[in-house]
Amino acid sequence: MARISTYPLDANVQMTDTLLGSDEANPGIATKNFKISDVLALSEGGNGVYTKTVTITPAQLVAIDPADSATWIELVAAPGANKVLHLLESAQGLIGATVSYSSSASIKIGITYPIVQPMLTGTGTEYKCILGGGNNLMAVNTAMTLNTNVQESTGDGTFKLYLRYRIIDLS
Repeated sequence: MARISTYPLDANVQMTDTLLGSDEANPGIATKNFKISDVLALSEGGNGVYTKTVTITPAQLVAIDPADSATWIELVAAPGANKVLHLLESAQGLIGATVSYSSSASIKIGITYPIVQPMLTGTGTEYKCILGGGNNLMAVNTAMTLNTNVQESTGDGTFKLYLRYRIIDLS
């Protein structure tokens, strides 16, 4: 094999491209190929922590009825049997509001507890960050949803939510 520095750089790296490496589970096989997508999958969720960004439009926010779970917005799908979602932290922002929402509603992640509580009154742009704390676990095999404690009737700001969570396997 030639020196690595003699190979040209690939200007168009794709997720299906391969890298060379070694497999510690099979020490007799010195060199193996690894897809870039597989290596990246180890870092996103491989350590048990996932991130997700969700953008909620004003129409979606106004359509949420706290009493009707069918109108709640699914943020993260149910993880499967014997698994729970654990919200570690979130950051959120109300972006570009020119018309204030009708109340100072709390945004709730999950069914029973408010984790993020941005003020939905006022205009402009506002950001907040809430680190984990308390019991931020969903019920077993339950999706992470977003709802409010008061149904909104006006407002035009976009709500952006950044989540960091993990999936805990209870089996």
